[in-house]
Amino acid sequence: MRKIFLLCILTLAGAPAAFSQENEPMLDSGFGIKPFSDPDYISPYTIKQSIDGGFYLGGEYGLLRLDAAGNRLWSLLYPTVESSGWLTSAEGNIAVDSVGNVYVCINTYLWEPHVLKYDPQGNLLKDQILPVTSPDSDPAVFGVAYSSNSQKVYAAFSYWSAAREGYVAAILMFDEDLNPVKNVVGPAGIDWSYGSVTGIGVDKNDNVYVGGSRTGSFIYVLEYDADLNLKFEFSKDPIAPKMFIGGETIPNGGYYIINNEFIDNTLHNISASGAEQWFRLSGLDIYIHAVDGGGNFYGVDNSQTPQLSKLGYADGTVKWAVAEPHSAMIDALFVDGQDRIYTAGYLAEPVGDKDSYIARYTQGGAQDTTAPSPIADLAAVSVTTNSITVSWTAPGDDGATGTAAGYDVRYTAAGQISSDADFTAATQAQGEPAPQAAGGAEIFTLTGLTPGTTYFLALKTADEAGNISGLSNCVSAETCVEVTGVPNWKQYKDDTDPTNTWHKEDYDHTTSKISALGCLLTAAAQVAKKYGYNTDPGRLNETLKNTVGGFDGKFVYLPAMVDAITASGVAVQYKKTTGTDVQMHLLLEDGLKNGNPVILELYSASRLGRTHFVVVAKKCGDVIYINDPGNNNTRVTTLADYFNLITNGNPKKIISVRMITKGTI
Repeated sequence: MRKIFLLCILTLAGAPAAFSQENEPMLDSGFGIKPFSDPDYISPYTIKQSIDGGFYLGGEYGLLRLDAAGNRLWSLLYPTVESSGWLTSAEGNIAVDSVGNVYVCINTYLWEPHVLKYDPQGNLLKDQILPVTSPDSDPAVFGVAYSSNSQKVYAAFSYWSAAREGYVAAILMFDEDLNPVKNVVGPAGIDWSYGSVTGIGVDKNDNVYVGGSRTGSFIYVLEYDADLNLKFEFSKDPIAPKMFIGGETIPNGGYYIINNEFIDNTLHNISASGAEQWFRLSGLDIYIHAVDGGGNFYGVDNSQTPQLSKLGYADGTVKWAVAEPHSAMIDALFVDGQDRIYTAGYLAEPVGDKDSYIARYTQGGAQDTTAPSPIADLAAVSVTTNSITVSWTAPGDDGATGTAAGYDVRYTAAGQISSDADFTAATQAQGEPAPQAAGGAEIFTLTGLTPGTTYFLALKTADEAGNISGLSNCVSAETCVEVTGVPNWKQYKDDTDPTNTWHKEDYDHTTSKISALGCLLTAAAQVAKKYGYNTDPGRLNETLKNTVGGFDGKFVYLPAMVDAITASGVAVQYKKTTGTDVQMHLLLEDGLKNGNPVILELYSASRLGRTHFVVVAKKCGDVIYINDPGNNNTRVTTLADYFNLITNGNPKKIISVRMITKGTI
C-alpha cells in the first residue's frame, strides 16, 4: 500500500492560496458513477485511455479493462515467477499504443524488472526482461511511456552500481514489439531507488522526461529528445529531505515534480527549457495526479472526504476543489482530450459485490448526451482464407455530425449478431481505424480467422463523452478455403511451363495427342501430385497405358489411378457423385473444406455432347476458382453458376463431382 502525505490547505510559496472564479466541474450524467467489481484485487492506481475510448486500469497486482461507457470487460493478475509474485512500480506503470495494446512495467520480488505487452483482449503478447548487464544488485523498473509519433516504448529503470557507489539511472528505448533499440545511462549521482522516482513520460514533441532525487537530497528532472540525447538536467535542494517523489509530463513540454518534504508536499512546474516556473506547498497526494492538454495540474486529497483539485498551469492558482462523497478513496485520475476528468477508486458504499468505481466530470459547458448514429451500411468487401474486409460510412460524434471517438467491431461464428446481448457475447476485434468525420468511407480488415468458416460481424461507435451508438446491421461472410500443392498444368502447349512436353505425346494407345483428349488425364495428374505421387500428365499417361483398365474408352479410369497411387505407398480413396445438384454441391464443399481438390465433369449439349474435366482448388464464399487444363483459368461468381458453367461461350453443366482424398470418405 502506498504511503500518502496530506495537508488540506493549499499555499503558494507559503502565502494563502487564491481561488480563481472557474466553475466547478459537474458529474457527467451521460456517464455517471460506474461501479465495477475487482475480483482479482488488482488495486488500480493508474488510468490510461485506449483508441476505442475504453480504459485500462493498472494496479499493484494486475490489469483491468473497461469499455468506453465504464463497464468492466475483464481483469487479470500478472504472471508469477517461481511463486515469488510480481510487484508493480509505484508510478507511471502502464502505457497504451496507437492500436490499443497496453505496456506494463513490473518488478518481481526477485529484483527482476520486466515490461509486459498485452493486447486489448488481455492476451500476453511479450514479456521483455530488461537487459541489466551489471553484476551488481537491485535492478528495478519505474515507469513505461509510449510515443505515438515515433512508435517507440520507453522504460526508466535503475540498478545499484558499486563503481558509482549508488544507483545507476537508465532509460531503455524499445520498438512496439519490445525489441531493445537503444539505452542511455543518466548523469552520475542520480538515485532512482524505489520510492524516489516519478516515472517517465513523453510530450507531444517526443521529448522524454524522468525525475526523482539525487543521492542525498536533491530533486531533479531530466529531459531527453526522442533519440535519448540529454537536453537538460534541472536540480534543486528541497526545503527538507525527500521521502517520496511523484511527477507528470506536461503535454506541450515540461514536467511537474511533487516532492514529499516531511512537513508538506511541494509541487514544482519545470518548463521545457529546464527552468522552474513556480513551486507551491501542496496537500495533494504525490501519486494520484493528472495533467490536461493545457498543462493544468489535477490532484487529490484523501485525508477526509476525498477531494479533487485543479491548479492552473501559469502560476499554480487553485481553480477549484470539489469533494467526491461517493468515494472512500480516489486511487486513480485521468483527463482526456476534451478536459473531462475521470476518477477511479473505492466506493464509500459498495453496490453488491461492486466496491470499485469510475466516474467522469465535465468542465466549462453543457454535457454531451447525444450518441453517434448507428451504422446501417456495414458490408463485406472481400475475403481471403483468414481475413474479411468490411466497409461502412462514418457516423458523427453527435448523431450524424462531427467526428466520433472510436469503433468497436465484434465478430462470431455462432450466428447473427442481432441484439446487444449477441454483441456482448461476440469477440472484440483489434486495430479498428480511428473514425473519420461523418460521411467518410471506412474500411477495416479482420484477420486471424479460420478458413472455410462463416463469420458474422457488427459494430458500435463511441464518442468522446462515452455515449455509445446503437447496434449496426449485421453482415456475414465466409472465409476462403484453398487447397495447396495443386499444380496448374495444361493439356495443351504452355509456353509458360518449360516442363510441359506431354502435350504432343500420344494419348493412351491412340494417335490423338494429350493436347486434344487429355483434360481428365491432366486434371487427375494435378490431384495425384498434390498427394505426393511423383507424376505429371505425361508420366501418368504412360503409367495408365501399362495398367490393365487404366483407360475406360477415351477417359482415364480414376479407380485404376487410385490403385496406382496407393501401390506407390500413398494410400488414397476415391468417390464420385452423379446425383442431384445439391448432392454434388455437398461433396464439393466437403472436399475443399478438408483440403481436397475436386474434379468436376462438365457436359456441353451444344458441342455434340462433349465432356470436359476441370479441377477446383479454391472457394471464397460463393465463388469457386477453377484450374482448367484446356483453357485459361476461370472463376464462377454465383452459386447458381456451379451447375451451369459458361466456358468460351459454350454452356457446360456439371454432371459429376469426383474427389480423391487421403482421409476417410
